[in-house]
Order: sequence, then C-alpha cells, then structure tokens
Amino acid sequence: VAGVTVHQGFHKDYYLSNDSIDKFTEKTLLLSTPPIRIGVQVVDIDGTKIGKVKKLHRHPDTNELEYIEIPTGLLHKKLISKSDIWGIGEKIILNFTKKEFSKLE
Repeated sequence: VAGVTVHQGFHKDYYLSNDSIDKFTEKTLLLSTPPIRIGVQVVDIDGTKIGKVKKLHRHPDTNELEYIEIPTGLLHKKLISKSDIWGIGEKIILNFTKKEFSKLE
C-alpha cells in the first residue's frame, strides 16, 4: 500500500502516504504522525505565527509531499520544503525563525 485517500466531502479528498501510517487493518487506520493539511497554522522555531498552509505540492508520480505553500501577501507566497519542517502536531513548526522565513525567495 502506497497510501490511502480520505474523502472529506466535495473536492476535499486528502491523501495519506504510507510513511504517515503506523497500522492499517480492515477496520482501522492508525497514524504514526499527524498529517499536514491545508489550513493548518505554521509557526517558526520560536513559536511565532507565520501563516497557514494554503496548498500542498506533491510529486506527480509518488504523491509524496515536496513543499507546502504559505501566502505572504495578496499576490505573494513562499514554498517551504518538507525538509524545512521541524515538527508536525496541532501546528507545523519550521526549523528557522520568522526573520529567516521573511528572507526566503
């Protein structure tokens, strides 16, 4: 199993890759880590709010998460690599400060 798709309503399907799955049976699905979802708050390494996840960018062949997109203004956004994510829980914690985030292109 490469992963599962969770149907959450009209155009709200969510894909969970197998690296997020701890145990999979006929009746249950236990996760090893919380999933990264659109709308989840993003904070820096110090806990300072940066924004919310607007879009998930996945590899077209493997569906593996590559980047998260965070809006930084009306027409601006920043793409954050999966490797720049320090932790995932109720919030996504990046492995740098807000000041370092603002300098990213």
